[in-house]
Amino acid sequence: MCSILICEPDLGTGEVMSLARVALQTTAFQLERRSAAYARAWQRFLEKIPSAEIMFSLPDFDLFRLVPRRARYIAAGATPAQPDSRPSLLCRRRRG
Repeated sequence: MCSILICEPDLGTGEVMSLARVALQTTAFQLERRSAAYARAWQRFLEKIPSAEIMFSLPDFDLFRLVPRRARYIAAGATPAQPDSRPSLLCRRRRG
C-alpha cells in the first residue's frame, strides 16, 4: 500500500491544513523498463516535465502505476475527513 496526499494550491497562507485535499490509499506496481506501459508513462512524464529526461538514465529512478483503493476527501477548513468509495472517484480513468 502507498498513500498520497494531493492538496489544492496554497495561495500564500502557509496553512496547509486549511486547504481542500484528498488522501488516496493505493497499491503501487513498478513498471518494467522494457514494457509498453513504461514507454507510455515515460512519454507522459516528459510531456509534463521535459527537463527531467536525465532522470531516466539514473539506475534508481523508477515509474509506478498507482491503483486507488480508498479515498478520503477533506474540504477546505476544519471539516472532518470522510471516506469515499464512490466509483466515480476511485475508478475514473483519464482519457487520451
